[in-house]
Amino acid sequence: MSPASHGNNGDNNADLNKILETLTPIIKDYLDKVISMKGKYRIPLAIPTFQVEDILNALESLFSLQLTMRGKVRLFEEKWSHYIGVKHSIFVNSGTSANYLAFYILRSKLLSHERIKPGDEVITTPVTFPTSVYPIINMGAIPVFVDIELETLNINPALIEDAISEKTKAIVPVHFMGHPADMESIMEIAERHNLLVIEDVSEAHGSMIGGRKTGSFGDMGIFSFFFSHHISTIEGGALTTNNDEYNDIGRIIRSYGWIRTLDENRRREIEAKYPYIDPRHLYVEMGFNFKPTEINAALGLYQIDRIEDIVEGKRANANYLRRKLSNIPYLEDYILLPKEKKGYRHVWLGFPIVLRDESPFNKLDAMNFLEERGIETRQLEAGNVLQQPFMEKYKYRVHGSTDNSVRVMNKGLFFGVHHVMSKEDLDYIVQVFEELVATLRKKENQSNK
Repeated sequence: MSPASHGNNGDNNADLNKILETLTPIIKDYLDKVISMKGKYRIPLAIPTFQVEDILNALESLFSLQLTMRGKVRLFEEKWSHYIGVKHSIFVNSGTSANYLAFYILRSKLLSHERIKPGDEVITTPVTFPTSVYPIINMGAIPVFVDIELETLNINPALIEDAISEKTKAIVPVHFMGHPADMESIMEIAERHNLLVIEDVSEAHGSMIGGRKTGSFGDMGIFSFFFSHHISTIEGGALTTNNDEYNDIGRIIRSYGWIRTLDENRRREIEAKYPYIDPRHLYVEMGFNFKPTEINAALGLYQIDRIEDIVEGKRANANYLRRKLSNIPYLEDYILLPKEKKGYRHVWLGFPIVLRDESPFNKLDAMNFLEERGIETRQLEAGNVLQQPFMEKYKYRVHGSTDNSVRVMNKGLFFGVHHVMSKEDLDYIVQVFEELVATLRKKENQSNK
């Protein structure tokens, strides 16, 4: 690594390298302490994925005043496209912005024809983070909800086709908690009915079906690089696509509606139509400020090189837990353990569990039990968005029963499974679950007397 390679030349570069070399052992010692420290939770929900080289790269951008979108943002986009296996990535300031960007691309007047308009329908899942749903509502479309498979917590493709109406324009599958949705079935349905597919891959970086990464199946893919995800740029997100038109429009909308960040040929083509306007302030669509910074990109660049190690570490630890927990007598009488479908690569944002209806605990009982013993928990994101208060204010449609989604809301939770967990940490989790099962059995026996 050459920390000052993007900075100023000559003496300034040399001075900056000296500063960064001096800081390197200090940062390393501090990071080692932070990652190894035991705070309130022995098993926190997330741990930093940063290493010394990431922080030095961010500091280099800061000290050399390379702050707004420049070379590191472009390099991050190139590396992420290569990793996912797509032509284009658009780096933005959050996964939420990436979700909004996808839908504003699809209603842009710059499209060769309008794709989604107010009143159109978009099929998705109730079990998700709510920002999968917000952009649908915000642009005036109608979300249509179909239930999930309990085995994967993902949208049930067998229910999608019956939910399609003459107003349906798109499907938004969510690769929830890191397990891929059944994209082969979803894409077959979408192609037959001429529907768009926007994959929400916010929680599933590096997940695969048959060796192909999620985020490369649909018309667009959405990623989040929030602190608790597989790699982190603190805040940040990306939109992936193989469609040149979506890529051009997305870059315009990301930055106020101007054309500055298009490739040179496309930019000059548009400039020629408006010779009387300063091309540095030529606005061809209403846009937003979804821009990331060079510092965000700097933090993530080297993490892309390490993401496979992070994913495989999480997978190894999650599979160890699955084996050990499944061997606890009576556990599966009370708890539905997560699975990985054959031919799929689950990348484990966290370790999700759903209590069975027979369990005398609800999710809050189980969360309190685990947290009192140092295992940090959360409910499974929004749980079932249909039970969240914000949905009372907006129009939507539900197709069929959502019993599984309701069950997830009432009985579902997750805890952290990190790439650097020790065997002692994993065995401690198993020990706590042995205690939990014993408590559940005792409570059930008391209620049966």
